[in-house]
Amino acid sequence: MGGLAGRSADGRLNELKRKAASLPDSPGVYVFKDEEGRILYVGKAASLKNRVKSYFAPPATLPAKIRAMMARARDLEFIVTDTELEAFVLESNLIKTEKPRYNVLLRDDKHYPYLRVSVNEEWPRVGISRSVKDDGARYFGPYYPSGAVTEVLRLARRLFPMRTCSDNALRNARRPCLNYHIGRCPAPCRGLISREEYGRSVDNLCMFLEGRHKDVLVSLTQEMKAAAQALDFEKAAKIRDQIRAIERMGEEQKAISTIWRDMDVVGLARDEGKACVMALFVRKGRLIGRRHYLTEDTPYGSDGDAEVVAAFLKHHYRETEYVPPEILIPLDLERDDARLLPEWLSRKKGGKVDIRHPQKGEKRRLVEMATRNAKAILEAIRMEEEAAGGGAADAARRTKAAEELAEVLRLAEPPRRLECFDISDIQGKDAVGSMVVFEDGVPLKSGYRRFKVKSREEPNDFLMMKEVVGRRLKRIESEGGPWSRPDLLIVDGGKPQLLAAMKAMEETGVTGIPVVGLAKERELVHVPWRDDPIALPRNSPALLLLQHIRDEAHRFAIAYHRNIRSKRSRWSPLDEVEGIGPKRKKMLIGKFGSLQGIKEASVEEIASIPGIGKGLAAKIKAQVRE
Repeated sequence: MGGLAGRSADGRLNELKRKAASLPDSPGVYVFKDEEGRILYVGKAASLKNRVKSYFAPPATLPAKIRAMMARARDLEFIVTDTELEAFVLESNLIKTEKPRYNVLLRDDKHYPYLRVSVNEEWPRVGISRSVKDDGARYFGPYYPSGAVTEVLRLARRLFPMRTCSDNALRNARRPCLNYHIGRCPAPCRGLISREEYGRSVDNLCMFLEGRHKDVLVSLTQEMKAAAQALDFEKAAKIRDQIRAIERMGEEQKAISTIWRDMDVVGLARDEGKACVMALFVRKGRLIGRRHYLTEDTPYGSDGDAEVVAAFLKHHYRETEYVPPEILIPLDLERDDARLLPEWLSRKKGGKVDIRHPQKGEKRRLVEMATRNAKAILEAIRMEEEAAGGGAADAARRTKAAEELAEVLRLAEPPRRLECFDISDIQGKDAVGSMVVFEDGVPLKSGYRRFKVKSREEPNDFLMMKEVVGRRLKRIESEGGPWSRPDLLIVDGGKPQLLAAMKAMEETGVTGIPVVGLAKERELVHVPWRDDPIALPRNSPALLLLQHIRDEAHRFAIAYHRNIRSKRSRWSPLDEVEGIGPKRKKMLIGKFGSLQGIKEASVEEIASIPGIGKGLAAKIKAQVRE
């Protein structure tokens, strides 16, 4: 890779021009970098000299994004390739690994889950993932709505049984698990299936999730015939049932096209600076899935529609193995992409791939369907952002609520940071406290805190609230950041809880923080400076804000309390053995199946588990015997 380094800012433009003038008239990839050596932009060219020269045209004639990039560019590097297609592939790979700021960057929408097949493992598994990682596994989806992924996973495991256990459980299993006995796992842990047969099942699963049901049926039919010829009629019958289930499912899928071939259909929509690219996957006229990507917001305007669609095609088909023979898009691509993308995809597929922009007829209708789906995604995102408090109306309501609180509670100014406390217990057992934080009327979840109540007396709401508030107030002097001083302190309860908070302030020496209590029964606000509580109108913005933070503190406390009770209900004699934590406990149960299995095992068998010697094994044996 050729390059410039360490030039002054004054002479950098002329230096870049000189470098551009000396570039070869050859295909290749060029890279602009900033002053710190970070990659700003990656591009490809049939002629490096001619393409890069265009970046030095008068700034007014350049797109806003390119003007912004050139203002920061301090260095130029290049890689010469043998062909333009090779430059095309290299550009795509560099964009993937380097994620340059001024290239079109697409991201998966994390709202919806995927199915992950761990083909990188010795004995692959299928499960649910919320993100796509470059970890060697294969990902399918996303699934809409989110609950659909559970149904597909259940069906996949029924049609293509495979293990669900961890690698550690697989290694240490002494007998097949329940899934084997109900036909959901072929028990590779006990050698009841060959690697070759297991691998074929994984291949069929991946084809099934790609929507290639016909290919799966061909593969399964061959396996069924082979099993019958080998007189393994039980296996042949199981495969026959798989075939019938897949055929039934194919009959139930909705047909959206009379064109009996595989196609991917791409739509594009924009809304308030965002762009969404949607792909519908049509197999033999039936819609079997969809996937969408969003463009990253940029401070220098939007990328062109053709550039966004081309970036999607490069990104998506670089990540997926199957390429259909036809791809429908909503617009014409730029000249270079229109020529190179079909060539690259045809080479990847091993057969001709057409990229078409249909103008009329059924194919045009499919593109419009994809575009409507893209618009629906952007609309859903906008509504979620508004619901989360992004709209101007919500901001106005929050401001009004804070101003009303200041007036009603006699505060010097509208409170910005509110903290609310709640206690959760059952007759004093497993008592916990919660603290939630709102800033500017919005939950600040990084500031949420949980407390295990240490008081040993009989159930006493006053003492428990005093303890929790006191422990929080002590942090004001010893720590900053997440323990910032609140503008208003709220307790869930009436006068007793309010007095408890005031007592905690007195004992910790913290002064000057307004404190109120919100009673649940009549939603009355208790304040220190009057005997009677304040009754705010039901539609009061101040009351609605107090109720919101009080309910959030209650929810947070209950969730913590349930978690503690759940852990206690899962108590085991193994928890009493020093040196046995969750990991070793899981290994023991995985190896011996149950406490009874551990009780029946010898000390030597227990000690054979990694990390457990004879001494610890003897302690375990003694504990479970009791």
